[in-house]
Amino acid sequence: LTLTARSRAVGAGAGVYTGGGRVALRNRAGSATPLNLAPSGVCCAGRPACHPACRGASPRRTSSKRLGLAEVPETFIVEDAMANGFAIKLGKRNAILLTDDVVWGALRAKDPRAVGFVIAHELGHIALGHTGWFRSFLRQAFRPLSRADEFSADNVATELVGDERLAVAGLTVLTVGPQLLPFINEEALIRQ
Repeated sequence: LTLTARSRAVGAGAGVYTGGGRVALRNRAGSATPLNLAPSGVCCAGRPACHPACRGASPRRTSSKRLGLAEVPETFIVEDAMANGFAIKLGKRNAILLTDDVVWGALRAKDPRAVGFVIAHELGHIALGHTGWFRSFLRQAFRPLSRADEFSADNVATELVGDERLAVAGLTVLTVGPQLLPFINEEALIRQ
């Protein structure tokens, strides 16, 4: 299954463009920075030619194996005006959807590997069985269960990335989005 989508423009001519498992972040001048989100790993898994944001990121394959998942879920970039990620079922297969704003926000973060935390969070949902239809029904009926699922996935992701600062960066991107990210006082946010 391949999703090809062209995002809305982010500023004048900037945006995230996907196709065939390849993603490019385009700046306002129109030049593209490739970002590979192939099933082999988060971004390029540290290959020399990859974007600096990818270096040192935990591969999805390694994280999936650590969580005991039989398959590595595919990751897709979708257009949306909010920064978020989703773990979903596509038939019998699990998949991860990242909005273009969460990818953009992660690349603007102090540590662009924040996207690795977001992917690890979604892998946590899959490993913990949060993607089934029955669980979705329970989350709708019992709102506290929804929050418990989110906290559980955050804990799994923090363990997978092995760095609490990276977890804070990922959660900050999800909380404020890419537009407000430069204005966040991270130390004050942590103290809250």
